[in-house]
Amino acid sequence: MVRLVLAYLIFVIQNQSIHGQTLTADPENLNLGKLGRGWSGEALWTIANPTSNPLQILEIRSGCNCVEAKAEKNLLSPGASTKIRAHIRTLSQAGGKSSWKVTIHFQNPNTPREEPKTLALLATAELVADLRIEPTIISFKGAGPGQSQLNILDNRSPPIRILKTTTNIPSISTRWADNGIPGNQSLLIMKKQGPATRGFVVLETDDPSRPRIEIPIHIEETLTNAVQVTPSRIQWSPSGTCRMILSRPGDLLVRVEKVEVSEGVSVSVLRGPGPRTTLDFRKNGQTPAGSKATVRFEKKELGQLIIDLDEN
Repeated sequence: MVRLVLAYLIFVIQNQSIHGQTLTADPENLNLGKLGRGWSGEALWTIANPTSNPLQILEIRSGCNCVEAKAEKNLLSPGASTKIRAHIRTLSQAGGKSSWKVTIHFQNPNTPREEPKTLALLATAELVADLRIEPTIISFKGAGPGQSQLNILDNRSPPIRILKTTTNIPSISTRWADNGIPGNQSLLIMKKQGPATRGFVVLETDDPSRPRIEIPIHIEETLTNAVQVTPSRIQWSPSGTCRMILSRPGDLLVRVEKVEVSEGVSVSVLRGPGPRTTLDFRKNGQTPAGSKATVRFEKKELGQLIIDLDEN
């Protein structure tokens, strides 16, 4: 009897292992070794689906803005595997023992009502803080021109050599300032007229512990509360649809966080054309008197926009 119970328990455990919703990682904890602070590079994991069910990656979250992770493919059939690539920037880290966490949220697409499962991946490294780069983020406000200075301080002998500087923002250029002090270099970051965006200045160096250093650049737009709506009031078509375009002066981006509509009306939010946002409304029958749509924007400073949906 005891043997029969044990055999049954083993069968249940094995069956849950085969048919349960789980992903495996090789490795779960990845040691990147010793790196120079400022290193920018890639951590790579292989994840596999050992079950008899398909598993779909719903979302990949990282513990900080210095990590950007993505999967080579999001749907894994039974027995399939994929790569998780995480691009890590260490410039903002203090040095010493450091770690970066990536969490994968997944589920069986055939059972969408079940709670998604998670798989945690970890990358660790020993960061050597023998180099100072200040500031760790370059920020500009508004669309107009501007200038900032990046200071690279290195007391080692010989100090680090910057072989090349590049940027992926068209309105940004760089030029070295002549300090005349070994180990103390200043890079001028110059901005021309340009829109709000984000990107990097990349330093390619002769230091094998950090051959590539990425300094984030944030160009923030100057906010204005004016959001223009075209047409200015709802105009329902005979089929019960209406398209409205949201725009801002100066071709600033319009990002909508949420649209709440009255009962009997649905809405789709589409990006474009250009920096604008399109609202496609559709009604079912006659809209009740006083029907409205409340548009909330990602930038809270813009407040909210109320659109009257009652054409009468």
